[in-house]
Parts: sequence; C-alpha cells; structure tokens
Amino acid sequence: MILPMLWTQSAQAHGIAGNRYFAGTMTFDDPAVADELILPNFNYLGYPSQGSDVVENRINGAFARLLTPTLAFTVDSSWVNQSWPTGRTSGFDKTSIGLKYEAYRDNRHETLVSLGLAWGIGHSGAVAIGADAPDTIQPGIFFGKGFGDLPDSLSWLRPFAITGAVVDEVPVGSEVSPLRPISSPVDSTPSPRRPSRRCIGASRSSTARSI
Repeated sequence: MILPMLWTQSAQAHGIAGNRYFAGTMTFDDPAVADELILPNFNYLGYPSQGSDVVENRINGAFARLLTPTLAFTVDSSWVNQSWPTGRTSGFDKTSIGLKYEAYRDNRHETLVSLGLAWGIGHSGAVAIGADAPDTIQPGIFFGKGFGDLPDSLSWLRPFAITGAVVDEVPVGSEVSPLRPISSPVDSTPSPRRPSRRCIGASRSSTARSI
C-alpha cells in the first residue's frame, strides 16, 4: 500500500486545443496523438448475415506510443464472440499497426486534425469469425472543432464541440476475400466490402485542465 503512494507520476490530459478537450468515444478515436493504452473497450453489434441475425460482442484493445510530439505508432486488435441461432463462434479479429500524425492545430479556434495510416495484417484474424482477410490499407482522418470562438449572438453554443473520424479500409494484393461489416453510428448495414467509417458525434465540453 505504501509503495504506490511513494511512486507517483503526474498525468497530463491530451486532446486539448486551446480551451477545448476532445474526448474519444467507444465508437471512434479522438484526434489527439499521445501515449495511451485502451484496454478493455467493449462494444455490441447486431446485424443480419447469411439469412439470420448475428449478435457480436467485441472486446477491443489499442496501444499508442509517441515517436515524436506529433507522431505516434499504433497497434490494435479485438477479441470477438458471435452468437448465431445455431451456435457461437469466437476468435481474434485482424491486427492493425500504423502511424497517427497531428497535422493541424489551432488553439485560438479550438481545432485539432490528425491523419492516420494503418496496415491490417492479412490472415492475422480467426477464420471462424470471418476475419481471415487479406492485407488492407486503412487511411483515416480524425478531427475536432470547439465552438468557443463563436460570436456573442451564438454564445449558447460555446460549451459544445464536434468530433469525428472517417476511416476507409482498402484490400491490397492479389487475394480477393470479402470483408465483414464494421460498427458505425451512421451505417452498420453488412456489405461484401467493409464500408468507409463515417463517425460524427457532438459533445459538451468545459474548460480544459491538466490533471
């Protein structure tokens, strides 16, 4: 009990532009570039597939390590359990590694934009859950904009901010294999090819402070 009290380290909030803090969500990442470990992150998805309904429970994990103050190395994967009318299947999803770069920051206007590029490692997922897909390239953009710079006539909007992400997944190589649908707050309809992820959400934010 005493050792943890003696060994302390300050924690710094990330995802801050000016007076705005951009928080990540369970659906998509925030626009910040920082050292972080996200584990576990649980989500649930139900969708039709092969003439029946599937319930998918997913435990996600992600790790990011700064290489420079504006560039991070990332790795993420998931453990998936699928419930079918006739039984269950489970296994690990495809593992992705990549880079995330803070491309634009405007503290005065509470704006933060980052770019990502990841490699989905082919055949790193379980065949049982349909994750034994070929290599993919996953370009993405992550953004956040606070409304604290609005004029007095719109002052009631100043506590709010909008964050979002757009990520595509493009198969590469000579192999052709259909990819499973992904979770998206905009469109979660299964498709033979994974659709682009377009995730937009609004959140209320207060004055940003380091902890």
